[in-house]
Amino acid sequence: MKGESPVVGLEINSKPILKRKGKLILFSQFIELAEGENQIAIRARDEKGQVTKKTISIIRRIPKALQLAERMSLTVLPFDQKGDLTSASDFFQDFMIDAIVNQDRFQVVERNKLDIILQEQKLSRTNLFDEKTALKVGRLVAAQSLMAGSIIQSRLGSELITRMIATETSDILAVVDIYDEVTDISSMRSLSEGLAIKFHREFPLIDGVVVQKKGNSIFTDLGKGKIKIRRRLIVFREEPIKHPVTGKWLGSDNVILGRARVTQVMPELSKADILDGKTETIKPLDKVITE
Repeated sequence: MKGESPVVGLEINSKPILKRKGKLILFSQFIELAEGENQIAIRARDEKGQVTKKTISIIRRIPKALQLAERMSLTVLPFDQKGDLTSASDFFQDFMIDAIVNQDRFQVVERNKLDIILQEQKLSRTNLFDEKTALKVGRLVAAQSLMAGSIIQSRLGSELITRMIATETSDILAVVDIYDEVTDISSMRSLSEGLAIKFHREFPLIDGVVVQKKGNSIFTDLGKGKIKIRRRLIVFREEPIKHPVTGKWLGSDNVILGRARVTQVMPELSKADILDGKTETIKPLDKVITE
């Protein structure tokens, strides 16, 4: 930015960023972009009071395979409560749902949808402590997994033990626990946030490449230490986007070809059975990412 009079004010989206005055100003600024259209307003003012404005529009599009809508869906069930309970434990389910949502890792089924299913099935929330009933309800709310567990409280503190279970296969995908010596509402919120972070670490977004397809199975370069057995994968293909006139490469999007479940993990690769999608179109060099 250059002017005849020294620039004395510079803002981006109303945030002052000018570090020094001068006739020639060079600047850069990191801005977090939301999905969709983002308006970036730049405003400069010189020492004579003259103001120059410019607005830049940037559209952020998230490739389909990376969108939250494509992640594994789950529902958080009420936790079984044991021991010398305090009233703070009653708030835990809501805290846990909020914490999982804030991680932006899983699709979380809304609690009111779960409550509607319970009413339709004439079930109480305590019925969900039974694993068979919980799995049935999880399937009815169309969740691929459910989160259930126990709150154990005593005069020494609170311990939470949480399981994530695949509703389709009944497999236990992960078990996470956490402990705090405090048992008030603030600690319940803190514990739920800690559990959400631990589950995020258990299910990181890892991408890889299809190295071979054999029948209804694929082999990927996600080996031991990168992927765990029973994890679900999205199989997709990147497609370049080119300018229709100049032929210039402008970026890329991706097309989801199907989904698979890891059945075997080896040192340098893993095998996954294809669950659905355009099975016949999957080939080596297609990409995968954890669901």
